[in-house]
Amino acid sequence: MISAFYSGAAAMRAQQTAVDITANNLANVNTTGYKQKQAQFSDLLYSSMASTANTAGQAVGSGTAVASVENDMTEGNISETDRPLDYCIPGSGFFQVRDSSGNRYFTRDGSFEALRSGSGYILGDSQGRAVLDSSGNTIALGKNSAPEKSPGVFTFSNEQALSATGGNLYAQTTQSGAPRASGTKPIQGGLEGSNTDLAQQMAGLMISQRGFELSSKAVQTADSIEEMANQLR
Repeated sequence: MISAFYSGAAAMRAQQTAVDITANNLANVNTTGYKQKQAQFSDLLYSSMASTANTAGQAVGSGTAVASVENDMTEGNISETDRPLDYCIPGSGFFQVRDSSGNRYFTRDGSFEALRSGSGYILGDSQGRAVLDSSGNTIALGKNSAPEKSPGVFTFSNEQALSATGGNLYAQTTQSGAPRASGTKPIQGGLEGSNTDLAQQMAGLMISQRGFELSSKAVQTADSIEEMANQLR
């Protein structure tokens, strides 16, 4: 019965993580450029039961766990805003932004703003990070606050391996490879919506909740059987 406790607890932990991921997706259904995430599960260690004269040893699992959390990079719907500082990327790619410490991040959120820099203004995001062009330089704003250049679009050899750092930002990793400037030209005056599929996420939430409930019942059943065994005389 001890293994039943551990298997049930592991499944509860995995389903709770899945619920948290789905809840985060639902919370960002209206976030510009957000990419929904999905949990991938894997089996835990298997052990072999003792063989008998009539049966061979059978493999018994120890439950399941979340192996990874993958980013769904499919493109969201594009809506026109007619705002000159709004940009969206058709197809794959990311905008590159740089914070005051020189750290560089990547995002699909193109709702940019005018950022004060010296005696003028440059293109920046809502958190005060500078938006960079395809050469990695800041973008000055000219007359009527119009950007003098288009934001650069960067791609990766393995964008699924990008690390989500929060705030709708991603950072490159060893597995993602280095960013490469793309020839894609962003669309001015438009924004990409979240690619969260509301119906799919709601269905996934119910599945995860039912899975958590069944796993908790497995733990309760194992506890009841253990209690009965301890009461035998």
